Amino acid sequence: MKVYLVCMAAVVCSYTGVAQEASPKPMKDLKPGAIFLKPGVGGFFKLGRIESSLPPNLEAHVKSLRNGFVWSFDAAVMISKRDYIGATFSRSSQSGRFNNTIGVPGGGSMSIPIDNTETIGYTGLHYGNMLPFNHKNTVFFHTRAGLGLFSYRSKFTGSAIGTTEFKESNVGFQLGAGFEVRLGNAISWVGDADLLSGNVKIDGEKENLSQIRATTGLAFRF
Repeated sequence: MKVYLVCMAAVVCSYTGVAQEASPKPMKDLKPGAIFLKPGVGGFFKLGRIESSLPPNLEAHVKSLRNGFVWSFDAAVMISKRDYIGATFSRSSQSGRFNNTIGVPGGGSMSIPIDNTETIGYTGLHYGNMLPFNHKNTVFFHTRAGLGLFSYRSKFTGSAIGTTEFKESNVGFQLGAGFEVRLGNAISWVGDADLLSGNVKIDGEKENLSQIRATTGLAFRF
């Protein structure tokens, strides 16, 4: 029995040593001055309140613009092993159609279809921090915060009104968090959730541009 236990212990020790040798080596630590680029795609949801006084057809149109596809691009430089300063750009564009009722000479009214495209862009700078989840530096939780500029454009086109366009911009801010899984020293998978908050004024009325943005993409490190 003693000989059997000794042999079993030897086999276990040998297997453990082989497994340790075969296990992936830890990733290289991130260094100050390292640069990463991250294109991303995902979806957004606008947080602004919908006015209760809107007619049903216009309310349905406004609701259709509240969520959709968004793309983003981030670039950053590490200022320590865990901290970075970066720039972000994102853009969403939604289109829809609604019927507008107008009066006609001699009384009565008519309904005309109007096409509307709403585009929201955000460009800003942020500070970020990365918190490692394991000693191999393969999984990180990251947070970021910063200030930027919203750009807003709303274009209306109809047979009776021609084309009307509104363009405005204003300062906003960004708060975000996410996960990064390093697939190699030069490439990672990243998933992010961001709050982008801000507003603009259109003809004296405030247009709330705040949105929750969820994106995913690959980060390339140099």
